[in-house]
Amino acid sequence: MGLNKTNQYIKYHSWFYLSCPSVPRGTEGDEGSLRLMKPRAKIFLSYFVGVCVFLFLFPYLFYSMFNFVEKVFKFAKFPDKPYNYAISIALFLTGAFWMVWATTYLVYRGEGSPIEAFGKAIEPTKKIVKTGPFKYTRNPMMFGFFVILLGMAVFFRTLAGALLVPLIALGFIVYWRVFEERYLLERFGREYIEYKKETPVLIPALILKDGPNPAG
Repeated sequence: MGLNKTNQYIKYHSWFYLSCPSVPRGTEGDEGSLRLMKPRAKIFLSYFVGVCVFLFLFPYLFYSMFNFVEKVFKFAKFPDKPYNYAISIALFLTGAFWMVWATTYLVYRGEGSPIEAFGKAIEPTKKIVKTGPFKYTRNPMMFGFFVILLGMAVFFRTLAGALLVPLIALGFIVYWRVFEERYLLERFGREYIEYKKETPVLIPALILKDGPNPAG
């Protein structure tokens, strides 16, 4: 069996390829890419990428960063108190709640993928989500993630980590305005501008007001 026939056999018989739309034989070879996948398969892929990035890669990078800062600048540790663990668990659960809540609304209300980078998404949302967690902040998933990082800092009793969280959040806001928000403005135009005026970029506005929000 030649290489091309082997590749076709794998594609036609793998469970993942079965989730892709039917395409004529002979045209799927070089086009077996993301655009040929059904939204369901793309969303599944985005979940897999999200788990790898947010549960493993980013926490590991954060752990490495605060350990490096501690060694270089000789930061002291928090006192070892029993309530540290209770606080860290509360922060973990709170952050996880916001992330799951936001992901659910993006998938079922926005009809798209929760994972984007530099204005590109595996499956772009088809409409702006302005309800649920997105009623309080334009980035509820990232807000939850930063709460989890803060929980990590408390768990490891690292002052360096606690100081790094707002700095990383500030860097995210800069990235968001430069890349992600420009993409959303191009796609949704006036509708997104109105949403932006009413909703802060990261820290949730738990007390909603009429009219523009100065935190946005």
